[in-house]
Amino acid sequence: MFKNFLISAFRNLLRNKFYAILNILGLSIGLAAFIFILLYVRDEITYDKHNAKHERIYRIESDFNISNRHDLFAIVPVPMGPAMKLEFSEVEAFVRLNDLGNALFR
Repeated sequence: MFKNFLISAFRNLLRNKFYAILNILGLSIGLAAFIFILLYVRDEITYDKHNAKHERIYRIESDFNISNRHDLFAIVPVPMGPAMKLEFSEVEAFVRLNDLGNALFR
């Protein structure tokens, strides 16, 4: 039964080459897009989950309106961390990251 199905499917593919290529190409592009979207969503959901206290990690962003364009940046003034730790008792610790180019650190 399965062998007959494969033979008839193969014959149909040979008869209608354009539609077969179009369907196979569309299916492969759709599956590839689905896999990339799934990997992106998984990465966004599991970001920082390796940390034991991941639900207590926050990132501060700056909100800019320049020339009627709204932008969010993960760039804040350098004294923001110490000032927030002094003024808000909820802040337990802070860290500042600086772009060091291609430098490696542990």
